[in-house]
Amino acid sequence: MGQSRIIVKRAVTELVSRSNAATKNQTLALKRKALDTYKKVYYSTASAKNSTTNKCHGNTNGSTTGKNLTKIAYAAASTFVACYYMYYGSFNNNTFFIRSDSNTGDVRNYSTTTVNNKQPLSPSTSTFNGNIDNGTITKAGIERTKSYSTDTIPILSPDEVEKVLHANEYSYLVDRNGSKIFRFDVSQLPSNNPIEDNHVEQILAIPSTKDDIWFFGIFDGHSGPFTSAKLAKDIVPYVTHYLRENLGSDAPNFENDLLVETALKGAFLSLDNDIVLNGFKELFNQPSKQTLLEKTMPAVSGACCLLSMYDTLSSTLRVALAGDSRALLVSSVESENNNDAAWKVKSLTIDQTGDNIEEIERIRSEHPEDEFKTCIRNGRILGSLQPSRAFGDYRYKIDGIDNRKISDLPSEVKMFLRAPPKNLKTPPYVTAEPVVTSVKIDPSKDKFMVIASDGLFELLSNEEIASLVINWKDKAVNKHSVVDVSPDLESQRPPFRYKSSKTESSDAINNNRPLLQDENIATHIIRNALSCGGKQDYVNAFVSIPSPMSRSYRDDLTVTVVFFGKDEKPEVGSAANKNTGGVYLNEIATTPIAKPKL
Repeated sequence: MGQSRIIVKRAVTELVSRSNAATKNQTLALKRKALDTYKKVYYSTASAKNSTTNKCHGNTNGSTTGKNLTKIAYAAASTFVACYYMYYGSFNNNTFFIRSDSNTGDVRNYSTTTVNNKQPLSPSTSTFNGNIDNGTITKAGIERTKSYSTDTIPILSPDEVEKVLHANEYSYLVDRNGSKIFRFDVSQLPSNNPIEDNHVEQILAIPSTKDDIWFFGIFDGHSGPFTSAKLAKDIVPYVTHYLRENLGSDAPNFENDLLVETALKGAFLSLDNDIVLNGFKELFNQPSKQTLLEKTMPAVSGACCLLSMYDTLSSTLRVALAGDSRALLVSSVESENNNDAAWKVKSLTIDQTGDNIEEIERIRSEHPEDEFKTCIRNGRILGSLQPSRAFGDYRYKIDGIDNRKISDLPSEVKMFLRAPPKNLKTPPYVTAEPVVTSVKIDPSKDKFMVIASDGLFELLSNEEIASLVINWKDKAVNKHSVVDVSPDLESQRPPFRYKSSKTESSDAINNNRPLLQDENIATHIIRNALSCGGKQDYVNAFVSIPSPMSRSYRDDLTVTVVFFGKDEKPEVGSAANKNTGGVYLNEIATTPIAKPKL
Protein backbone atom coordinates (compact mmCIF):
# COMPACT_ATOMS: atom_id res chain seq x y z
CA MET A 1 0.00 0.00 0.00
CA GLY A 2 2.88 2.36 0.77
CA GLN A 3 4.42 1.82 -2.64
CA SER A 4 1.10 2.52 -4.37
CA ARG A 5 0.64 5.72 -2.36
CA ILE A 6 4.09 6.83 -3.51
CA ILE A 7 3.01 6.31 -7.12
CA VAL A 8 -0.04 8.52 -6.60
CA LYS A 9 2.01 11.18 -4.80
CA ARG A 10 4.60 11.20 -7.55
CA ALA A 11 1.94 11.57 -10.24
CA VAL A 12 0.32 14.40 -8.31
CA THR A 13 3.63 16.18 -7.70
CA GLU A 14 4.70 15.95 -11.33
CA LEU A 15 1.27 17.02 -12.50
CA VAL A 16 1.00 20.07 -10.30
CA SER A 17 4.58 21.16 -10.92
CA ARG A 18 3.74 21.53 -14.62
CA SER A 19 0.76 23.79 -14.06
CA ASN A 20 1.28 27.54 -14.34
CA ALA A 21 -1.96 28.22 -12.52
CA ALA A 22 -1.53 26.07 -9.42
CA THR A 23 -0.73 27.96 -6.23
CA LYS A 24 0.75 26.44 -3.10
CA ASN A 25 -2.69 26.15 -1.47
CA GLN A 26 -4.13 24.57 -4.62
CA THR A 27 -1.25 22.11 -4.66
CA LEU A 28 -1.98 20.93 -1.13
CA ALA A 29 -5.69 20.70 -1.86
CA LEU A 30 -5.09 18.71 -5.02
CA LYS A 31 -2.79 16.28 -3.23
CA ARG A 32 -5.41 15.74 -0.53
CA LYS A 33 -8.08 15.09 -3.17
CA ALA A 34 -5.92 12.53 -4.93
CA LEU A 35 -5.04 10.70 -1.73
CA ASP A 36 -8.68 10.74 -0.59
CA THR A 37 -9.68 9.25 -3.93
CA TYR A 38 -7.02 6.58 -3.56
CA LYS A 39 -8.19 5.66 -0.05
CA LYS A 40 -11.82 5.37 -1.13
CA VAL A 41 -10.91 3.16 -4.08
CA TYR A 42 -8.53 1.06 -1.98
CA TYR A 43 -10.83 0.41 0.96
CA SER A 44 -13.90 -0.26 -1.17
CA THR A 45 -11.90 -2.71 -3.29
CA ALA A 46 -10.30 -4.40 -0.29
CA SER A 47 -13.71 -4.82 1.32
CA ALA A 48 -15.10 -6.42 -1.80
CA LYS A 49 -12.08 -8.69 -2.10
CA ASN A 50 -12.43 -9.89 1.48
CA SER A 51 -16.02 -10.95 0.89
CA THR A 52 -15.34 -13.03 -2.21
CA THR A 53 -12.76 -15.36 -3.62
CA ASN A 54 -10.23 -13.92 -6.04
CA LYS A 55 -10.72 -16.44 -8.81
CA CYS A 56 -8.56 -14.69 -11.38
CA HIS A 57 -5.38 -15.02 -9.34
CA GLY A 58 -6.32 -18.10 -7.36
CA ASN A 59 -6.30 -16.04 -4.17
CA THR A 60 -8.60 -17.63 -1.61
CA ASN A 61 -7.70 -15.63 1.48
CA GLY A 62 -9.32 -12.41 0.28
CA SER A 63 -6.12 -10.34 0.41
CA THR A 64 -5.30 -7.73 -2.22
CA THR A 65 -2.07 -8.33 -4.10
CA GLY A 66 0.60 -5.72 -4.77
CA LYS A 67 -0.24 -5.88 -8.44
CA ASN A 68 -3.84 -4.94 -7.70
CA LEU A 69 -2.68 -2.06 -5.49
CA THR A 70 -0.59 -0.69 -8.33
CA LYS A 71 -3.58 -0.82 -10.68
CA ILE A 72 -5.74 0.92 -8.09
CA ALA A 73 -3.10 3.60 -7.63
CA TYR A 74 -2.91 4.26 -11.35
CA ALA A 75 -6.71 4.36 -11.54
CA ALA A 76 -6.82 6.94 -8.76
CA ALA A 77 -4.08 8.98 -10.41
CA SER A 78 -5.88 8.82 -13.75
CA THR A 79 -9.11 10.00 -12.13
CA PHE A 80 -7.28 12.89 -10.58
CA VAL A 81 -5.61 13.82 -13.88
CA ALA A 82 -8.97 13.96 -15.66
CA CYS A 83 -10.50 16.09 -12.90
CA TYR A 84 -7.52 18.40 -12.96
CA TYR A 85 -7.83 18.97 -16.72
CA MET A 86 -11.46 19.87 -16.40
CA TYR A 87 -11.23 22.30 -13.48
CA TYR A 88 -7.77 23.83 -13.60
CA GLY A 89 -7.00 24.24 -17.28
CA SER A 90 -4.14 22.95 -19.40
CA PHE A 91 -0.44 22.37 -18.90
CA ASN A 92 2.40 24.04 -20.69
CA ASN A 93 1.71 23.78 -24.40
CA ASN A 94 4.59 21.55 -25.41
CA THR A 95 3.80 20.68 -28.99
CA PHE A 96 3.27 17.12 -30.09
CA PHE A 97 0.88 16.01 -32.73
CA ILE A 98 0.67 13.00 -34.97
CA ARG A 99 1.17 14.13 -38.53
CA SER A 100 1.52 11.99 -41.62
CA ASP A 101 4.10 13.26 -44.10
CA SER A 102 3.29 10.60 -46.68
CA ASN A 103 -0.42 10.22 -46.27
CA THR A 104 -1.60 10.91 -49.81
CA GLY A 105 -2.22 8.04 -52.16
CA ASP A 106 -3.42 7.90 -55.73
CA VAL A 107 -7.10 7.78 -56.53
CA ARG A 108 -7.06 6.05 -59.88
CA ASN A 109 -10.10 6.93 -61.93
CA TYR A 110 -11.41 3.88 -63.77
CA SER A 111 -8.23 1.81 -63.66
CA THR A 112 -8.45 -1.94 -64.28
CA THR A 113 -6.97 -4.07 -61.50
CA THR A 114 -5.72 -7.66 -61.41
CA VAL A 115 -4.47 -9.75 -58.51
CA ASN A 116 -2.56 -12.98 -59.03
CA ASN A 117 -3.90 -13.21 -62.59
CA LYS A 118 -7.46 -12.96 -61.28
CA GLN A 119 -9.34 -10.71 -63.68
CA PRO A 120 -12.02 -8.19 -62.68
CA LEU A 121 -15.66 -8.83 -63.47
CA SER A 122 -15.16 -8.29 -67.21
CA PRO A 123 -12.36 -6.91 -69.40
CA SER A 124 -14.24 -3.62 -69.79
CA THR A 125 -15.07 -3.31 -66.13
CA SER A 126 -13.16 -0.67 -64.22
CA THR A 127 -12.88 0.47 -60.64
CA PHE A 128 -12.71 3.81 -58.92
CA ASN A 129 -10.15 3.45 -56.17
CA GLY A 130 -10.71 5.83 -53.28
CA ASN A 131 -8.28 4.21 -50.88
CA ILE A 132 -5.74 6.38 -49.13
CA ASP A 133 -2.58 4.70 -47.94
CA ASN A 134 -1.71 5.24 -44.31
CA GLY A 135 1.28 7.41 -43.58
CA THR A 136 3.88 7.10 -40.89
CA ILE A 137 4.77 9.12 -37.85
CA THR A 138 7.72 11.44 -38.34
CA LYS A 139 11.01 10.46 -36.76
CA ALA A 140 10.94 13.56 -34.61
CA GLY A 141 7.53 12.60 -33.34
CA ILE A 142 8.75 9.16 -32.35
CA GLU A 143 11.66 10.67 -30.45
CA ARG A 144 9.34 13.05 -28.64
CA THR A 145 7.14 10.11 -27.64
CA LYS A 146 10.06 8.21 -26.15
CA SER A 147 11.13 11.21 -24.10
CA TYR A 148 7.82 11.66 -22.32
CA SER A 149 7.46 10.94 -18.64
CA THR A 150 4.84 8.30 -17.89
CA ASP A 151 3.47 10.49 -15.09
CA THR A 152 2.72 13.67 -17.07
CA ILE A 153 0.93 14.47 -20.30
CA PRO A 154 1.54 17.81 -22.06
CA ILE A 155 -1.71 19.18 -23.44
CA LEU A 156 -1.72 20.32 -27.05
CA SER A 157 -2.89 23.76 -28.02
CA PRO A 158 -6.37 24.02 -29.59
CA ASP A 159 -4.83 24.48 -33.05
CA GLU A 160 -2.69 21.38 -32.62
CA VAL A 161 -5.69 19.34 -31.48
CA GLU A 162 -7.56 20.38 -34.62
CA LYS A 163 -4.61 19.37 -36.81
CA VAL A 164 -4.66 15.89 -35.30
CA LEU A 165 -8.43 15.48 -35.64
CA HIS A 166 -8.49 16.62 -39.27
CA ALA A 167 -5.22 15.06 -40.46
CA ASN A 168 -6.86 11.98 -42.00
CA GLU A 169 -10.28 13.04 -43.29
CA TYR A 170 -11.82 13.29 -46.72
CA SER A 171 -15.25 13.45 -48.29
CA TYR A 172 -16.75 12.77 -51.72
CA LEU A 173 -19.95 13.94 -53.40
CA VAL A 174 -21.52 11.62 -55.97
CA ASP A 175 -23.47 12.43 -59.14
CA ARG A 176 -23.41 9.27 -61.25
CA ASN A 177 -26.16 7.90 -63.48
CA GLY A 178 -28.32 5.55 -61.46
CA SER A 179 -26.30 6.08 -58.31
CA LYS A 180 -28.27 5.89 -55.09
CA ILE A 181 -25.46 7.28 -52.96
CA PHE A 182 -24.85 11.01 -52.90
CA ARG A 183 -22.03 11.39 -50.38
CA PHE A 184 -19.55 9.50 -48.22
CA ASP A 185 -17.11 10.76 -45.57
CA VAL A 186 -14.10 9.01 -44.02
CA SER A 187 -11.94 9.94 -41.05
CA GLN A 188 -9.27 8.28 -38.92
CA LEU A 189 -7.62 9.08 -35.60
CA PRO A 190 -4.54 6.99 -34.71
CA SER A 191 -3.80 5.61 -31.28
CA ASN A 192 -1.15 3.11 -32.32
CA ASN A 193 2.03 4.32 -34.00
CA PRO A 194 1.66 3.65 -36.86
CA ILE A 195 -2.11 3.28 -37.02
CA GLU A 196 -3.20 -0.35 -37.39
CA ASP A 197 -6.58 0.39 -39.01
CA ASN A 198 -7.13 0.71 -42.74
CA HIS A 199 -10.08 1.20 -45.07
CA VAL A 200 -11.18 1.08 -48.71
CA GLU A 201 -13.81 2.78 -50.87
CA GLN A 202 -14.25 1.57 -54.46
CA ILE A 203 -16.81 1.53 -57.25
CA LEU A 204 -17.22 -1.46 -59.55
CA ALA A 205 -19.01 -0.34 -62.72
CA ILE A 206 -21.24 -2.89 -64.50
CA PRO A 207 -21.20 -2.03 -68.25
CA SER A 208 -24.19 -4.19 -69.18
CA THR A 209 -26.58 -2.34 -66.88
CA LYS A 210 -24.73 0.95 -66.34
CA ASP A 211 -25.13 0.40 -62.63
CA ASP A 212 -22.56 0.29 -59.86
CA ILE A 213 -21.40 -1.97 -57.08
CA TRP A 214 -20.09 0.16 -54.23
CA PHE A 215 -17.58 -1.25 -51.76
CA PHE A 216 -16.86 0.32 -48.37
CA GLY A 217 -14.48 -1.53 -46.06
CA ILE A 218 -13.09 -1.15 -42.54
CA PHE A 219 -10.05 -3.22 -41.55
CA ASP A 220 -9.24 -3.16 -37.85
CA GLY A 221 -5.68 -4.39 -37.43
CA HIS A 222 -3.99 -5.79 -34.35
CA SER A 223 -0.39 -6.77 -33.60
CA GLY A 224 0.72 -4.51 -36.43
CA PRO A 225 -0.60 -2.74 -39.57
CA PHE A 226 0.46 -5.36 -42.12
CA THR A 227 -2.72 -7.44 -42.41
CA SER A 228 -5.05 -4.45 -42.62
CA ALA A 229 -2.87 -2.90 -45.34
CA LYS A 230 -3.03 -6.17 -47.29
CA LEU A 231 -6.83 -6.21 -47.02
CA ALA A 232 -7.14 -2.61 -48.20
CA LYS A 233 -5.14 -3.52 -51.29
CA ASP A 234 -6.52 -6.95 -52.17
CA ILE A 235 -9.98 -7.66 -50.72
CA VAL A 236 -12.03 -5.93 -53.45
CA PRO A 237 -10.11 -7.54 -56.36
CA TYR A 238 -10.55 -10.96 -54.73
CA VAL A 239 -14.29 -10.38 -54.28
CA THR A 240 -14.56 -9.13 -57.86
CA HIS A 241 -12.91 -12.31 -59.14
CA TYR A 242 -15.23 -14.58 -57.15
CA LEU A 243 -18.30 -12.62 -58.24
CA ARG A 244 -17.32 -13.20 -61.85
CA GLU A 245 -16.73 -16.90 -61.18
CA ASN A 246 -20.10 -17.35 -59.46
CA LEU A 247 -22.35 -14.95 -61.36
CA GLY A 248 -20.80 -14.65 -64.81
CA SER A 249 -19.52 -11.51 -66.47
CA ASP A 250 -22.15 -10.69 -69.12
CA ALA A 251 -25.27 -9.98 -67.06
CA PRO A 252 -24.51 -10.84 -63.44
CA ASN A 253 -27.51 -11.44 -61.22
CA PHE A 254 -26.60 -9.70 -57.99
CA GLU A 255 -30.06 -10.37 -56.56
CA ASN A 256 -29.18 -14.03 -56.03
CA ASP A 257 -28.29 -13.88 -52.34
CA LEU A 258 -26.91 -17.41 -52.17
CA LEU A 259 -24.48 -16.94 -55.07
CA VAL A 260 -23.29 -13.55 -53.83
CA GLU A 261 -22.82 -14.87 -50.30
CA THR A 262 -20.86 -17.84 -51.67
CA ALA A 263 -18.65 -15.46 -53.64
CA LEU A 264 -17.96 -13.28 -50.61
CA LYS A 265 -17.08 -16.25 -48.41
CA GLY A 266 -14.87 -17.74 -51.11
CA ALA A 267 -13.01 -14.47 -51.57
CA PHE A 268 -12.43 -14.00 -47.84
CA LEU A 269 -11.15 -17.54 -47.29
CA SER A 270 -9.01 -17.53 -50.43
CA LEU A 271 -7.29 -14.29 -49.47
CA ASP A 272 -6.68 -15.49 -45.92
CA ASN A 273 -5.19 -18.74 -47.20
CA ASP A 274 -2.88 -16.77 -49.46
CA ILE A 275 -1.88 -14.57 -46.53
CA VAL A 276 -1.23 -17.34 -43.99
CA LEU A 277 -0.33 -20.48 -45.94
CA ASN A 278 1.55 -18.87 -48.82
CA GLY A 279 3.21 -16.43 -46.46
CA PHE A 280 4.71 -19.22 -44.38
CA LYS A 281 5.53 -21.36 -47.41
CA GLU A 282 7.71 -18.50 -48.59
CA LEU A 283 9.32 -18.33 -45.17
CA PHE A 284 10.04 -22.07 -45.04
CA ASN A 285 11.48 -22.04 -48.55
CA GLN A 286 13.74 -19.10 -47.76
CA PRO A 287 13.95 -18.65 -43.98
CA SER A 288 15.37 -15.19 -43.35
CA LYS A 289 14.46 -11.94 -41.69
CA GLN A 290 14.05 -10.33 -45.11
CA THR A 291 11.52 -12.96 -46.24
CA LEU A 292 9.63 -12.58 -42.99
CA LEU A 293 9.36 -8.82 -43.43
CA GLU A 294 8.50 -8.90 -47.14
CA LYS A 295 6.24 -11.96 -47.40
CA THR A 296 5.03 -13.19 -44.02
CA MET A 297 4.18 -10.19 -41.84
CA PRO A 298 0.50 -10.03 -42.97
CA ALA A 299 0.20 -13.56 -41.52
CA VAL A 300 1.95 -12.60 -38.29
CA SER A 301 -0.27 -9.63 -37.52
CA GLY A 302 -4.05 -9.79 -37.83
CA ALA A 303 -7.10 -7.78 -38.83
CA CYS A 304 -10.87 -7.87 -38.55
CA CYS A 305 -12.60 -7.20 -41.86
CA LEU A 306 -15.94 -5.53 -42.52
CA LEU A 307 -16.82 -5.14 -46.20
CA SER A 308 -20.12 -3.63 -47.32
CA MET A 309 -21.31 -4.12 -50.89
CA TYR A 310 -24.14 -1.98 -52.31
CA ASP A 311 -25.77 -2.92 -55.63
CA THR A 312 -27.50 0.16 -57.06
CA LEU A 313 -29.56 -1.87 -59.56
CA SER A 314 -31.37 -3.95 -56.94
CA SER A 315 -30.81 -1.49 -54.05
CA THR A 316 -29.39 -4.39 -52.06
CA LEU A 317 -26.84 -3.77 -49.33
CA ARG A 318 -24.75 -6.71 -48.16
CA VAL A 319 -22.31 -6.66 -45.28
CA ALA A 320 -19.67 -9.35 -44.82
CA LEU A 321 -18.01 -9.41 -41.40
CA ALA A 322 -15.11 -11.36 -39.97
CA GLY A 323 -14.39 -9.77 -36.58
CA ASP A 324 -15.90 -7.17 -34.29
CA SER A 325 -16.24 -4.04 -36.43
CA ARG A 326 -19.82 -2.89 -36.86
CA ALA A 327 -22.20 -1.56 -39.54
CA LEU A 328 -25.23 0.55 -38.59
CA LEU A 329 -28.19 1.40 -40.81
CA VAL A 330 -30.19 4.44 -39.68
CA SER A 331 -33.74 4.99 -40.93
CA SER A 332 -36.50 7.52 -40.35
CA VAL A 333 -39.85 6.29 -39.02
CA GLU A 334 -43.27 7.83 -38.57
CA SER A 335 -43.55 9.55 -35.23
CA GLU A 336 -46.61 9.43 -33.03
CA ASN A 337 -45.70 12.92 -31.85
CA ASN A 338 -45.44 15.24 -34.83
CA ASN A 339 -43.20 17.57 -32.85
CA ASP A 340 -40.43 14.99 -32.54
CA ALA A 341 -38.48 13.32 -35.31
CA ALA A 342 -38.32 9.55 -34.89
CA TRP A 343 -35.46 7.36 -36.02
CA LYS A 344 -34.33 3.78 -35.66
CA VAL A 345 -30.84 2.35 -35.81
CA LYS A 346 -30.12 -1.27 -36.66
CA SER A 347 -26.81 -3.06 -36.48
CA LEU A 348 -26.32 -5.15 -39.62
CA THR A 349 -23.58 -7.16 -37.93
CA ILE A 350 -23.07 -9.16 -34.76
CA ASP A 351 -19.79 -8.76 -32.90
CA GLN A 352 -17.79 -11.96 -33.34
CA THR A 353 -15.80 -12.34 -30.13
CA GLY A 354 -15.11 -14.86 -27.41
CA ASP A 355 -18.11 -13.41 -25.52
CA ASN A 356 -20.58 -14.27 -28.28
CA ILE A 357 -22.50 -17.43 -27.29
CA GLU A 358 -22.96 -18.54 -30.90
CA GLU A 359 -19.25 -18.14 -31.59
CA ILE A 360 -18.37 -20.08 -28.44
CA GLU A 361 -20.62 -22.95 -29.49
CA ARG A 362 -19.24 -22.90 -33.05
CA ILE A 363 -15.62 -23.06 -31.92
CA ARG A 364 -16.28 -25.78 -29.36
CA SER A 365 -18.09 -27.87 -31.97
CA GLU A 366 -14.95 -27.81 -34.11
CA HIS A 367 -12.65 -29.22 -31.40
CA PRO A 368 -12.52 -32.25 -29.07
CA GLU A 369 -14.46 -32.14 -25.82
CA ASP A 370 -11.28 -32.04 -23.74
CA GLU A 371 -10.62 -28.56 -25.21
CA PHE A 372 -13.98 -27.05 -24.24
CA LYS A 373 -12.47 -25.22 -21.28
CA THR A 374 -9.27 -24.14 -23.02
CA CYS A 375 -10.28 -23.13 -26.55
CA ILE A 376 -12.08 -20.10 -25.11
CA ARG A 377 -11.07 -18.68 -21.75
CA ASN A 378 -12.07 -15.35 -20.23
CA GLY A 379 -13.89 -14.36 -23.40
CA ARG A 380 -10.81 -14.82 -25.58
CA ILE A 381 -9.67 -17.44 -28.05
CA LEU A 382 -7.14 -19.66 -26.24
CA GLY A 383 -7.30 -17.03 -23.52
CA SER A 384 -5.59 -14.42 -25.71
CA LEU A 385 -7.34 -13.17 -28.88
CA GLN A 386 -10.65 -11.31 -28.53
CA PRO A 387 -12.13 -11.54 -32.07
CA SER A 388 -13.12 -15.07 -33.04
CA ARG A 389 -12.86 -14.36 -36.78
CA ALA A 390 -10.01 -12.49 -38.41
CA PHE A 391 -7.48 -12.46 -41.23
CA GLY A 392 -3.86 -13.34 -40.50
CA ASP A 393 -3.22 -14.35 -36.87
CA TYR A 394 -1.29 -17.48 -37.89
CA ARG A 395 -0.69 -18.36 -34.21
CA TYR A 396 -4.32 -19.47 -33.92
CA LYS A 397 -4.55 -21.21 -37.31
CA ILE A 398 -1.43 -23.28 -37.99
CA ASP A 399 1.53 -24.83 -36.22
CA GLY A 400 3.34 -25.69 -39.44
CA ILE A 401 3.13 -26.14 -43.23
CA ASP A 402 3.54 -29.38 -45.21
CA ASN A 403 4.86 -31.36 -42.23
CA ARG A 404 7.31 -28.57 -41.40
CA LYS A 405 6.85 -27.14 -37.94
CA ILE A 406 7.19 -23.45 -37.19
CA SER A 407 9.21 -24.47 -34.16
CA ASP A 408 11.83 -25.89 -36.57
CA LEU A 409 12.54 -22.53 -38.20
CA PRO A 410 16.03 -21.10 -37.57
CA SER A 411 16.41 -19.22 -34.31
CA GLU A 412 17.30 -15.99 -36.13
CA VAL A 413 13.81 -16.11 -37.68
CA LYS A 414 11.87 -17.45 -34.68
CA MET A 415 13.17 -14.62 -32.53
CA PHE A 416 10.78 -12.30 -34.41
CA LEU A 417 7.77 -14.60 -33.89
CA ARG A 418 5.71 -14.89 -30.74
CA ALA A 419 5.50 -18.22 -28.99
CA PRO A 420 2.38 -20.28 -29.82
CA PRO A 421 -0.60 -19.79 -27.49
CA LYS A 422 -0.94 -22.12 -24.57
CA ASN A 423 -3.17 -25.14 -25.31
CA LEU A 424 -2.72 -24.89 -29.08
CA LYS A 425 -3.62 -28.51 -29.90
CA THR A 426 -5.97 -28.76 -32.89
CA PRO A 427 -5.75 -25.57 -34.98
CA PRO A 428 -7.36 -23.65 -36.54
CA TYR A 429 -9.28 -21.88 -33.78
CA VAL A 430 -9.86 -18.65 -35.75
CA THR A 431 -11.37 -18.34 -39.23
CA ALA A 432 -11.75 -15.57 -41.81
CA GLU A 433 -15.07 -16.93 -43.07
CA PRO A 434 -17.50 -14.00 -42.88
CA VAL A 435 -21.10 -13.81 -41.75
CA VAL A 436 -23.05 -12.12 -44.55
CA THR A 437 -26.23 -10.12 -44.03
CA SER A 438 -28.45 -8.61 -46.71
CA VAL A 439 -31.01 -5.80 -46.65
CA LYS A 440 -32.97 -3.82 -49.23
CA ILE A 441 -32.36 -0.08 -49.08
CA ASP A 442 -35.32 2.27 -49.42
CA PRO A 443 -33.76 5.75 -49.79
CA SER A 444 -37.03 7.39 -48.71
CA LYS A 445 -36.55 5.83 -45.27
CA ASP A 446 -33.02 4.42 -45.05
CA LYS A 447 -30.93 7.56 -44.83
CA PHE A 448 -27.35 6.57 -44.02
CA MET A 449 -24.95 3.84 -42.96
CA VAL A 450 -22.09 4.11 -40.47
CA ILE A 451 -19.29 1.54 -40.48
CA ALA A 452 -16.45 1.75 -37.99
CA SER A 453 -13.76 -0.16 -36.18
CA ASP A 454 -14.60 -1.42 -32.71
CA GLY A 455 -12.75 1.47 -31.05
CA LEU A 456 -15.74 3.71 -31.79
CA PHE A 457 -18.22 1.36 -30.14
CA GLU A 458 -16.09 1.29 -27.00
CA LEU A 459 -16.94 4.99 -26.67
CA LEU A 460 -20.45 5.40 -28.11
CA SER A 461 -23.64 3.36 -28.30
CA ASN A 462 -25.48 2.70 -31.56
CA GLU A 463 -28.12 5.28 -30.59
CA GLU A 464 -25.54 7.93 -29.79
CA ILE A 465 -23.80 7.49 -33.13
CA ALA A 466 -27.10 7.76 -35.02
CA SER A 467 -28.09 10.81 -32.99
CA LEU A 468 -24.78 12.54 -33.74
CA VAL A 469 -25.29 12.17 -37.49
CA ILE A 470 -28.89 13.39 -37.25
CA ASN A 471 -27.84 16.51 -35.35
CA TRP A 472 -25.03 17.12 -37.82
CA LYS A 473 -27.43 16.84 -40.78
CA ASP A 474 -29.80 19.34 -39.17
CA LYS A 475 -26.90 21.61 -38.16
CA ALA A 476 -28.65 21.92 -34.81
CA VAL A 477 -29.47 19.97 -31.68
CA ASN A 478 -33.07 19.11 -32.46
CA LYS A 479 -35.38 17.03 -30.34
CA HIS A 480 -35.64 13.52 -31.69
CA SER A 481 -35.81 9.93 -30.56
CA VAL A 482 -33.58 7.07 -31.67
CA VAL A 483 -34.43 3.43 -30.96
CA ASP A 484 -31.96 0.57 -31.35
CA VAL A 485 -33.80 -2.24 -33.16
CA SER A 486 -30.78 -4.52 -33.61
CA PRO A 487 -32.10 -8.10 -33.38
CA ASP A 488 -29.15 -9.44 -31.39
CA LEU A 489 -28.19 -8.21 -27.93
CA GLU A 490 -24.52 -8.71 -28.81
CA SER A 491 -24.87 -5.80 -31.25
CA GLN A 492 -26.57 -3.58 -28.65
CA ARG A 493 -23.79 -3.81 -26.10
CA PRO A 494 -23.21 -0.40 -24.51
CA PRO A 495 -19.79 1.22 -24.70
CA PHE A 496 -17.59 0.16 -21.80
CA ARG A 497 -15.16 3.07 -21.68
CA TYR A 498 -16.34 5.97 -19.51
CA LYS A 499 -19.86 4.51 -19.30
CA SER A 500 -21.52 2.51 -16.56
CA SER A 501 -24.68 1.26 -18.23
CA LYS A 502 -26.80 1.45 -21.35
CA THR A 503 -29.26 3.64 -19.47
CA GLU A 504 -26.56 6.20 -18.84
CA SER A 505 -25.56 5.98 -22.49
CA SER A 506 -29.13 6.66 -23.61
CA ASP A 507 -29.49 9.55 -21.16
CA ALA A 508 -26.41 11.14 -22.67
CA ILE A 509 -28.25 11.54 -25.97
CA ASN A 510 -30.96 13.63 -24.36
CA ASN A 511 -28.98 15.57 -21.76
CA ASN A 512 -25.69 16.42 -23.52
CA ARG A 513 -25.28 18.80 -26.40
CA PRO A 514 -22.93 17.50 -29.10
CA LEU A 515 -20.11 19.57 -30.54
CA LEU A 516 -21.19 20.83 -33.98
CA GLN A 517 -18.13 22.29 -35.68
CA ASP A 518 -16.90 19.80 -38.30
CA GLU A 519 -17.69 19.77 -42.01
CA ASN A 520 -16.71 16.11 -42.20
CA ILE A 521 -19.35 13.93 -40.56
CA ALA A 522 -16.91 11.12 -39.72
CA THR A 523 -14.62 13.58 -37.94
CA HIS A 524 -17.69 14.95 -36.16
CA ILE A 525 -18.42 11.47 -34.79
CA ILE A 526 -14.82 10.95 -33.65
CA ARG A 527 -14.68 14.34 -31.93
CA ASN A 528 -17.87 13.67 -30.00
CA ALA A 529 -16.80 10.13 -29.15
CA LEU A 530 -13.89 11.67 -27.24
CA SER A 531 -15.93 14.49 -25.71
CA CYS A 532 -17.69 12.48 -22.97
CA GLY A 533 -20.94 14.30 -23.69
CA GLY A 534 -19.94 17.47 -25.54
CA LYS A 535 -16.90 18.64 -23.55
CA GLN A 536 -14.09 19.98 -25.74
CA ASP A 537 -11.64 19.80 -22.82
CA TYR A 538 -12.00 16.03 -22.83
CA VAL A 539 -11.28 15.98 -26.57
CA ASN A 540 -8.12 18.01 -26.02
CA ALA A 541 -6.98 15.68 -23.25
CA PHE A 542 -7.59 12.44 -25.18
CA VAL A 543 -6.00 13.72 -28.39
CA SER A 544 -2.94 14.95 -26.49
CA ILE A 545 -2.05 11.53 -25.08
CA PRO A 546 0.73 10.16 -27.32
CA SER A 547 1.21 6.60 -28.48
CA PRO A 548 1.65 4.06 -26.96
CA MET A 549 0.20 5.58 -23.78
CA SER A 550 -3.01 6.45 -25.62
CA ARG A 551 -3.88 2.76 -26.04
CA SER A 552 -4.82 2.66 -22.36
CA TYR A 553 -7.58 5.18 -23.08
CA ARG A 554 -8.77 4.53 -26.64
CA ASP A 555 -8.14 2.42 -29.72
CA ASP A 556 -7.46 3.49 -33.30
CA LEU A 557 -10.63 5.07 -34.68
CA THR A 558 -11.77 4.66 -38.30
CA VAL A 559 -15.24 5.82 -39.35
CA THR A 560 -17.03 5.87 -42.72
CA VAL A 561 -20.48 7.41 -43.22
CA VAL A 562 -22.45 6.74 -46.42
CA PHE A 563 -25.58 8.74 -47.34
CA PHE A 564 -28.25 7.03 -49.46
CA GLY A 565 -30.61 8.75 -51.88
CA LYS A 566 -30.28 11.83 -54.06
CA ASP A 567 -29.02 15.26 -53.13
CA GLU A 568 -28.47 18.44 -55.06
CA LYS A 569 -25.96 18.11 -57.88
CA PRO A 570 -22.55 18.83 -56.38
CA GLU A 571 -20.70 21.89 -57.56
CA VAL A 572 -17.29 21.25 -59.09
CA GLY A 573 -15.02 23.44 -56.98
CA SER A 574 -11.80 23.16 -58.99
CA ALA A 575 -10.28 21.77 -62.15
CA ALA A 576 -8.98 18.85 -60.11
CA ASN A 577 -12.58 17.80 -59.53
CA LYS A 578 -13.47 17.48 -63.22
CA ASN A 579 -13.63 14.26 -65.23
CA THR A 580 -13.84 12.00 -62.19
CA GLY A 581 -16.71 9.80 -63.33
CA GLY A 582 -19.31 11.65 -61.30
CA VAL A 583 -17.43 11.40 -58.00
CA TYR A 584 -16.21 14.77 -56.75
CA LEU A 585 -13.90 15.64 -53.92
CA ASN A 586 -15.80 17.58 -51.28
CA GLU A 587 -13.08 20.09 -50.56
CA ILE A 588 -14.63 21.78 -47.53
CA ALA A 589 -14.74 18.42 -45.71
CA THR A 590 -11.30 17.24 -46.84
CA THR A 591 -8.02 18.24 -45.24
CA PRO A 592 -5.35 19.09 -47.85
CA ILE A 593 -2.78 16.77 -46.26
CA ALA A 594 -5.16 13.83 -46.76
CA LYS A 595 -6.46 15.04 -50.12
CA PRO A 596 -6.25 12.27 -52.74
CA LYS A 597 -4.69 12.96 -56.12
CA LEU A 598 -7.42 12.86 -58.77
